Amino acid sequence: MEDIDLDTITDSEEKRIIKNILSNKAKKTDYEKSLKALTIVLTSHYKNPCIVLIDEYDSPIITSYLKGYYEEAIGFFRNMLSAVFKQNELNIKKGLITGILRVSGESMFSGLNNIETITILENELSTSCGFTKDETIELLEYYDIEEELKQKALRWYNSYIIGDHIITNPWSILNFTKRKRFEPYWANTSSNDFLYTLIQKSKDFKQNLEKLLRDEPIEVKVNKNITFRDKELEEKDNLFSLLFFSGYLKCKEKYIVEDGDKEYLHCKMIPTNVECQMIFKDVISSYVRESFRNESIEDLLNALTSANIKLFEKLLSYLLRDTVSYFDTRNENSYHMFLLGILVNLSGEYEIISNTEAGYGRVDIVLLHKEDKTKPAIIMELKEIDEFEEETKEKALEKAVEQIKQNDYISLAKRKGYENILAFGLVFDGKRCWIKEIN
Repeated sequence: MEDIDLDTITDSEEKRIIKNILSNKAKKTDYEKSLKALTIVLTSHYKNPCIVLIDEYDSPIITSYLKGYYEEAIGFFRNMLSAVFKQNELNIKKGLITGILRVSGESMFSGLNNIETITILENELSTSCGFTKDETIELLEYYDIEEELKQKALRWYNSYIIGDHIITNPWSILNFTKRKRFEPYWANTSSNDFLYTLIQKSKDFKQNLEKLLRDEPIEVKVNKNITFRDKELEEKDNLFSLLFFSGYLKCKEKYIVEDGDKEYLHCKMIPTNVECQMIFKDVISSYVRESFRNESIEDLLNALTSANIKLFEKLLSYLLRDTVSYFDTRNENSYHMFLLGILVNLSGEYEIISNTEAGYGRVDIVLLHKEDKTKPAIIMELKEIDEFEEETKEKALEKAVEQIKQNDYISLAKRKGYENILAFGLVFDGKRCWIKEIN
């Protein structure tokens, strides 16, 4: 607009609207007509119709849902978009709207005609949404990334499936090539408030989040027309369809289910890549941290990393006691997820390894200090008391300790150069926990 002298433009409604906006005197109706006014003024000045690009159109819709003014926002954007895209052909050559919600799904597009919708399920434009795998490898080779780190980078930032193509997140991979550190860069581009809200409102999210952290697939009936009306997002299929279209999940396997004359797409979904798994873990960590006093979490972690196991056992039991209304500890996996949510707070100093191959089995949790190998390498095996078998805590603790010994979980830490090993079984029963160390 700096190149355009509004005074040279013939007096018009559009000129008045833009002047009101620039002078902070605009009314709501002025803002609703602002995009149309801008296209008219630009077309008049440059003697060419405009190309209108609206990126992340649904971002303010999501914010309005979180802040409680959803209906007002829908009404405002319906008027704005209808004004600029309908009966404005002389001033627009082409328009492109992007977002994670299908544009035909929201009533704010009800005034528009002939919208062509392209989702991540289609091949059209699929290679335009990021780097292909070949392009990513070429980029990493250009920056002299060694082979081992190259493969790790693909696991972290690749695997977005758009149409039939596998795409890499360009923001994350470019940040990696610059910093040479593996971090969830995508998570830092926007607030996770939306995911926090889903955790709080949806029981399905809590239950299935455990599976996602273990890379187990969730079966979802894909809904392409999601809206935020009538608590739709609290329903499992809608909830995970949204996470799918948002990029957090990918379709590992898809199939069609027929119901009468209709066909429905179903997908087995898993986290898109390591970065997305880290985002889910960070969400859990932040939720746990915000639910309780920060100092209680810090004291708990200090007790653990300083090998004060008795104090760690006591503080963890206190935390479990106070979490009954926040967290559903139904089984061993629930405790595992809850504990991971706490331990993620150590991710700056420690490598946190969960449910991975070690020795002759799969160890539950391993903590390794990233820089100081003299600090204790912490190995945990989690168990829940089997009430059906009338199992005692002593028997459960012995079983956990024996599993660590028999499967030689300690070998993972020793192989990486850690000699100071702190290994223990951690047994849960409702709001209590007990620990037994391996001497």
